[in-house]
Amino acid sequence: ESVDVVWMVESLEHLSDKPRCLLRVSQALRPGGVLALCAWMTGAGSSGDGRAAEVAEAFLCPSLASPTAHASWAEAGGLRVEKFRDLTTFVRPTWRHVQRFVRRPWVRACLPFLDPDTRRFLRGFDAIARAYDEGALLYGLLVARKGSSA
Repeated sequence: ESVDVVWMVESLEHLSDKPRCLLRVSQALRPGGVLALCAWMTGAGSSGDGRAAEVAEAFLCPSLASPTAHASWAEAGGLRVEKFRDLTTFVRPTWRHVQRFVRRPWVRACLPFLDPDTRRFLRGFDAIARAYDEGALLYGLLVARKGSSA
């Protein structure tokens, strides 16, 4: 109980034990403290198509989860979710930009000389853009607050 705010941006998706992380965040927050979490989350179009799993693999994420799962982990950790907002429309243009960058001839010429992990990462730009376009992925903002002590 030593901080007023925890701001997590595109980090929770890279952890294997997401519920434990949010419990630890809650433990670090003072009563009334706020968690602001931005993360890649599975969208309504993600059931069974593998797009979200493709993104997770390309970007070294053990798994991706729904907004509902994120809210439940926060609540199980002792936080009260105050807001969720889908910010996908604001981040989607970034991925179109990086797709164009990776398609440049000089970048393509370098690909054979890159290690497999880097090539997979670069291929991930197409995967994430497709996942956003198809609704398999969304970029969510979740705001939660730790209850005040009585």
